[in-house]
Amino acid sequence: AHRTNVAQHLVDGEETFAVMFEHLGRATRQIFITGWWISPHYALVRTSAQARLDSELYTVLRAAAARGVQVFVLVYREHHLVLPNDSKFAKESLQGTNIHVLRHPDFVVIPQFWSHHEKIVCIDQTVAFVGGLDIALGRYNKYTVLVNRTRQRRRRSEIPAILPYTHQPRTTSEGGDVVHCQVVRSLSPWSGGVKTEKSIQQAYMDTIAAAKHFIYIEASNQFFVSGFDLDASVANRVVEALYARITDAHAKQETFRVMFIMPLLPCFEGAVTGADSANLRAVMHWQVGGALVVYMENVY
Repeated sequence: AHRTNVAQHLVDGEETFAVMFEHLGRATRQIFITGWWISPHYALVRTSAQARLDSELYTVLRAAAARGVQVFVLVYREHHLVLPNDSKFAKESLQGTNIHVLRHPDFVVIPQFWSHHEKIVCIDQTVAFVGGLDIALGRYNKYTVLVNRTRQRRRRSEIPAILPYTHQPRTTSEGGDVVHCQVVRSLSPWSGGVKTEKSIQQAYMDTIAAAKHFIYIEASNQFFVSGFDLDASVANRVVEALYARITDAHAKQETFRVMFIMPLLPCFEGAVTGADSANLRAVMHWQVGGALVVYMENVY
């Protein structure tokens, strides 16, 4: 782990893409982009009509390439029968002098049901944007958006604070805070030609085991899947670590809470009971949320 990294928390799409636009414009050597979905004409800044035109991803990357910057883009090659991501259009639009685009995987060569879901932009190997926003349609959200558009009253329950509130003054520089962090990854023989590396899973499990008061998990996509007990069909054991920490807290009579937030339903078309909704039901079957509830019945 490194103790001298400077990190800045960007709250929403509006803030993230504005800062990203600034750094892309300063690139001098390399730009690396990975995405599940990439929209070539996505506007990064939307303060005016002209700003939208000047900040389109296509325009920004072409300008960088004209400066001699090498641009490398890895975009998920979707299964055309399932997803309308149009990665072929993204490749054909972006690829050019100094801009290299790879669509992956080739489902003929690698017949595995998975996707490149990482969203990373790295500039000159010194600045990186990580954390979950594709440069694609529908990602430009603002923190001022209405969370609840209905007027109906909802039942409210008062929950005491998990930890005492802190009023200690915090200083934050414009460029971010110095943080203690570590970059982890997953890599295996088929993807990297090395022995399987599970540092992401291990980091999750170590952090869960060391938690003292609470664990907050927000699964912003529907693919939070983990194995448990003798279930060998799913290799990762994150939910098993959660179960172990919860049962340990229960045995010691500790005040310990786990907050788990995930979408109500997977992002697939159709009704849950529909004849053409097999994919939707399959994902629901493997979701961690349901599995964790079932296993917790054995604790309380």
